[in-house]
Amino acid sequence: MHHDHDFAVNRNGTKDIFMNTPNQAAWFERYLTDWTGPKGRLGRMTFRMKGSVFPGDTMQLDGTVTDVETDDTGCQWASVDVSLSVDGNVCTTCAARIAVPLDDDDNPWTRRGESWRP
Repeated sequence: MHHDHDFAVNRNGTKDIFMNTPNQAAWFERYLTDWTGPKGRLGRMTFRMKGSVFPGDTMQLDGTVTDVETDDTGCQWASVDVSLSVDGNVCTTCAARIAVPLDDDDNPWTRRGESWRP
């Protein structure tokens, strides 16, 4: 279904092959890290595919920060809900927790061990 056009269209009746799970995960990661900049560090991400995304579709990603907190190690976290839509229809939803710098001197990528609790 993801790689064989003939199988997807003629055997299963879809309009084309459709994008796979790792591909969509990469789009969400890129969207989030483009927003945070190079110091943003993804902690957790879950998503649910509700519809298919096909080659040639124009995707729209929209995100909303739902919470910002600083944990007891001093790491600042943003919770973000992201949706991927095609033609106004939500195809995939994503909930992410991403570490963002607390100030100019903070870099979540330097956190290790007990100071990194995604």
